[in-house]
Amino acid sequence: MKKTISFLSVLIVALIFGTQITYAQSGGKFTPEQKEKFKAQIEADLKKLNLTDEQKEPYKEISIKYLDKLKGVKSAGGSRWSKYKKLKAIQKAKNAEMKRLLSSSQYSTYLEIQARRRKELKKMRR
Repeated sequence: MKKTISFLSVLIVALIFGTQITYAQSGGKFTPEQKEKFKAQIEADLKKLNLTDEQKEPYKEISIKYLDKLKGVKSAGGSRWSKYKKLKAIQKAKNAEMKRLLSSSQYSTYLEIQARRRKELKKMRR
C-alpha cells in the first residue's frame, strides 16, 4: 500500500512539473495565424519597398530577429513603463539595422509603413 501511495505521489508531482515545463515553453511560440500574418506583412513590405534580391533575405532575417525580441518583451514581467522602454530600444536597434540595409527612399517608405502599423495597433487597443 505504501509503495502505491508513494508511486502515485511521484506520478502526480511529475505530471504537475511536466505540465508547467510545457506551459512555459509554449509562451515564446507563435500561433499559425500569427506566423501567416507576419509572413504576409513581410511580403507586402518587400513589394512596397521595392527591394533588390540582395536586400530581401537580410530584410527577412532582421524582421524575424526583432520579432522574437519583441515577443520576449511582451511575455516578460515588469511594469508597463519598463516594457515600453525595452520596446523603444529594440525598435531603435532594428531601425538602425534597416537604415544600413535600405536606401534613403526605401528607409523613408519603411518608416511610413511602421507609422501606419502603429496607428492600426492604437485603433485596435481602443
